[in-house]
Amino acid sequence: MTEPQAVSTRSSLRPDMLPRVAVLVLILLVSTTATACAAIGGIFKAGLWVGLIVAAVVVVLVVFLVRSISSR
Repeated sequence: MTEPQAVSTRSSLRPDMLPRVAVLVLILLVSTTATACAAIGGIFKAGLWVGLIVAAVVVVLVVFLVRSISSR
């Protein structure tokens, strides 16, 4: 019989070996999130009711788009 091999818990990838695509996706994710947070902050600085109205309009638009796409 052969001896069982020890399983390494360390990843073989080092941070400097990340693919360029993964780095690009990470940068896009962070920049999009930061932009969205700034937009939401600006809306709520204008007032709670303005924020609620904008949120309701966005929800209605998303529902409309989903229904129009799914009806095809």
